[in-house]
Amino acid sequence: MILVGITLFLILIGLGFFAYGAIALSKYAFRMGTGPGLMTLLFPPYTIYFALFKLEEEGKSWPTASWLFGIVVSILLTVAFWPDLSALMSGDMERFEGPIGAGAAAVEKYGSQEEMLEEESSSDSADKKEEKADEGEAAAEEKADGEKAEGADSAEGESAEGAEKAEGEAAEGEAAGEKAGAEAGK
Repeated sequence: MILVGITLFLILIGLGFFAYGAIALSKYAFRMGTGPGLMTLLFPPYTIYFALFKLEEEGKSWPTASWLFGIVVSILLTVAFWPDLSALMSGDMERFEGPIGAGAAAVEKYGSQEEMLEEESSSDSADKKEEKADEGEAAAEEKADGEKAEGADSAEGESAEGAEKAEGEAAEGEAAGEKAGAEAGK
C-alpha cells in the first residue's frame, strides 16, 4: 500500500511538470496564433513537434525539458504499476492485505510482523521482570552490606573509645607513678 502511495505521488509530480511545460510552451505558441496555441496545449504530439522543430526562442529548453520529463515519468510509472493502481482505483483492498512474492515466503517461514512484535513484547516484559528481580536482589544485598558496615563501624568506634580510655588510664597511671616517685624521693 505504501508503494502505491509513493507511485501516485510521483505520478502527480510528473503530471505537474507536464502541465507546467505544456502551459509554458503554449505561451510561445499563442504568440504565433490561436491554432498553434490550442494545439500545443491540448494535443501532446503537436507539442513535441512545436517544441523541437517550430519554436526558435531563447528559454525554450526548461519548458520543453519539464514537459518531456513529466510525460515520460507519468507514462512509465502508470504502465509499470498499473495492476496496483487499478486495484486501488477499483477498491480491491484485499490485494494489499497480505504479502506477495518473497514477502509471502518470509511470512510463512517467520510469521507475520504482528506475531513477531507480540513475541518481542512478551520477551521484553519477561526481561523487565528479570531485571526488576535482579534489582531487588541487588538492593537487598546492598542493605545487608550496609548493615554489616554499620556494625563494623560501631565496633571500630567502640574499640576506638576503649583505646582512648586505655590511653587516658595509662596517662593517669603515669601521672600517679610520677607523683609517687616524687613523694618517695622526698
